Amino acid sequence: METFWVLQALDIYYTYKAVKYDCVVEMNPLLPNVPDLKDLVIHKTWTLWPFAYWDYNELLTNEDMQLPIAMYVYVIANNFDTLNEAKRRCNLR
Repeated sequence: METFWVLQALDIYYTYKAVKYDCVVEMNPLLPNVPDLKDLVIHKTWTLWPFAYWDYNELLTNEDMQLPIAMYVYVIANNFDTLNEAKRRCNLR
């Protein structure tokens, strides 16, 4: 389960870094186009509290977490690529 939480932190980090560039906007419709760090942390806290509850009460198995972890690996890889592309082609806001 630690992997899941590390991936959440990486998602926040790379998203926060990427939206500092004028060619990048947040794709999540629940967030502003250019969220600040507070927006990202509040959104993660609000949407992932069930995982925290289930984790705390040991209701999730490693098998339960395979799909969410795989999904976030893809999301973070995309964020990383987007950030690197923005660094090459775009200007800081």
